[in-house]
Amino acid sequence: MNSLWGINIPIIMVSGKVNDGKTLFALTIDPNCRKPKSEAKPTTLVYDQEGSADSYKDSLNFEHKDTRAAVAAGVHREVIAPADGDPRWVQILKQKADVNDSPAASMFRAWYLSLLDVEPRQYTVGVCDTFTPLQEGLIDWLRRHPEAFGRTANEYGKASSMFLWPDVKNMLAHILAVDCRLRFETFVINLHLKNEWSDGRKTGNKIAEGLDVLEKLATLHLELDRTPKEKGKEAPRVPAAILKKERLVKFGATPEEDQPILPPRLPVCSPDAIRKYIASPPDFAKLSVAERLPDSSLTDDQKLLIQQDVARNNAEAEAIKLSALDLARAAAARPEPTAKAHTAAAESTPAATQPQQPAGPTFATTGQQQEMMGLLKELFASGAEAQAWMAAKYGLNNPAGLTTADADGVLAELHKMKAAKTMPPEPSPGEPEPGNDGKVTQGQRDQIRDMTMKLYGDRGPDEQAAWLKTLGFSSAMSCSYPQAAARILELQRLANPAGAAATGDGSPF
Repeated sequence: MNSLWGINIPIIMVSGKVNDGKTLFALTIDPNCRKPKSEAKPTTLVYDQEGSADSYKDSLNFEHKDTRAAVAAGVHREVIAPADGDPRWVQILKQKADVNDSPAASMFRAWYLSLLDVEPRQYTVGVCDTFTPLQEGLIDWLRRHPEAFGRTANEYGKASSMFLWPDVKNMLAHILAVDCRLRFETFVINLHLKNEWSDGRKTGNKIAEGLDVLEKLATLHLELDRTPKEKGKEAPRVPAAILKKERLVKFGATPEEDQPILPPRLPVCSPDAIRKYIASPPDFAKLSVAERLPDSSLTDDQKLLIQQDVARNNAEAEAIKLSALDLARAAAARPEPTAKAHTAAAESTPAATQPQQPAGPTFATTGQQQEMMGLLKELFASGAEAQAWMAAKYGLNNPAGLTTADADGVLAELHKMKAAKTMPPEPSPGEPEPGNDGKVTQGQRDQIRDMTMKLYGDRGPDEQAAWLKTLGFSSAMSCSYPQAAARILELQRLANPAGAAATGDGSPF
């Protein structure tokens, strides 16, 4: 029988916002953590990626491993001999210390080599706090070693959904179901929350970071919450939790008598509270109000997001109408050649030399160029930004190089952008997500989206998702400003290799 719970709970996934109690929940699973180190040796091992457990090292009894410190000490450069039964990717990871130029892959390799050095049952509890940096490092390592699964770099780059992501999930499944589950009685994965997106917009809900395979492998997933019961009140010391997944069942004499051990919501979520439920499961016919799921009606932020979506659709419809009117007005403003002019031109040109087809495209009229210049000045902060937009979407820096047809398309796009400015602002996102040196801006997200669709066409969504997953994200909202800026430069280079190095005086301003 499991000494921690009385039943087997091999993998627990714990998610929550910053300061919701994820680290302390994991540290207090094993009662030995509260005993002085002079009375008991540590039986909990914590792999700390963010320094979350640093402040508890002197107060609680556990083994603390700082993964970033392990990288600084060169653990990621070690080489060890593979075992006979190791999968191919494990053999390559053990033998090739070739990730020193990648901080993410270095962290993953240092952590994994450290994990393999732990003897089975040396510790009762293992903790990764948090797991997202390790997942990002795993993805980066695999991109660098496609041969680990018999792939090529081109397969991972061009068909990631077919090749890369199944291989990533295979690695995660092996690490959690074999390496972690067989070494610890309980292994805990801590994850932050992120925004949930659907159909290109935020739903207003928060979900756990990480790939879906993590929850599939977990025995238990708890989403912690320390929100005060009333506005203006202090947050509770011990968090509550929503039960997101559970494989804990109390079996009766018949299937009808089987029932879950934990309620849909734990009013107090601590390891001791879970042990009490295991010893005496609740009566699901008489759950207390606090044990039931909270009201699922829309929050104010969710309602505002829906209103914003409706406003966006209305603005796009108005932009289409406006663009159609402007195109018609532009066409009417261009002088039409008269029948007399046609006749005179035909008479002055010998029949044998009269062209049967137009000699070439007609370029943007002065009126079109002036209208574009005005809109570009209105929509962009500088001529350089306007040039970058023109180059990314149309491969030109100067409106004068556009044909009349292309100019009409540019004008329609610019009017649409102008109309979008009238939309209501996004609701406050609340707590900022983790990022480096500032968050991605709306302008960057729009530019990345437009450039990706222009470059890849129908494959744009897949390429966007593939890029985000290399960063461990499912949404561009999670990116930092530098990450977004780097992506824009990369897309500009791919879209216009020659233009990237070109110079000149073609600024629309």
